[in-house]
Amino acid sequence: SRENILKAKLEITEGMKAGSPLIINADNDLLGTYADPGFEIVRFGIDADGLTVRADNITTGGDGVRADFIYGGSSYPVFIPAIGRHYVYDALAAFCAGVVNGVSPEDAAAALADYVPSGMRGRVVKRGGVTFVEDCYNSNPDSAEASLKALMLIPALRHIAVLGDMLELGDYSETGHRANGRTAARVGADEVYTYGERSRSTADEARKNGASAFEFEDQAALAAALKADLKPGDAVLFKASRGMKLENVIGMIYDE
Repeated sequence: SRENILKAKLEITEGMKAGSPLIINADNDLLGTYADPGFEIVRFGIDADGLTVRADNITTGGDGVRADFIYGGSSYPVFIPAIGRHYVYDALAAFCAGVVNGVSPEDAAAALADYVPSGMRGRVVKRGGVTFVEDCYNSNPDSAEASLKALMLIPALRHIAVLGDMLELGDYSETGHRANGRTAARVGADEVYTYGERSRSTADEARKNGASAFEFEDQAALAAALKADLKPGDAVLFKASRGMKLENVIGMIYDE
């Protein structure tokens, strides 16, 4: 549950010295209410009040995100070479970590333009006229929604979502997977491919909400179907929990 995720995040305070800076996303409905006089709370966000660093004038596009970071009464322009508004929060956290450790705000802002996605954490690859978003390091309903919204920012003839099982959701599994299907349909994905037994609910919910959806429980079959379907100009998102090894499907599609 999100409440247990919050508890796990706050375990970091058990090893911190009194007075240490604690950087939190104040826009998060759970983290934003956290207060502890034993630490120097550094609050970042977009919409909340009382922020140490605020992102303003946010614009998103196919090449990345631009924004102004407001800190100490001054404004610092930033460019984040990653697709999706949710990366603004990651950049704000990095900016805060820099300035509390003595990096000048000018240098912290400029350094964000050098960000390179690692592994399968939102990496964008273009092959054969198709834009692939490899975002299958991990997944939960919140991150899947952010990734689906980011997919729709890519200029494309068709937007295709490949959604695999989200593991370790416990009793929330059915609800979470159905939420993914509704989200994919709501943001306007043209097609939804699902992989895994749990994600059958995702496909079912996507169809109920007007999207085309196809279910697979075999990686080779999924890869073959996708490969036959893809056309130049398409954009494809791969999103699943790490244990689903969705990178195997990506490899089969890339394999000429």
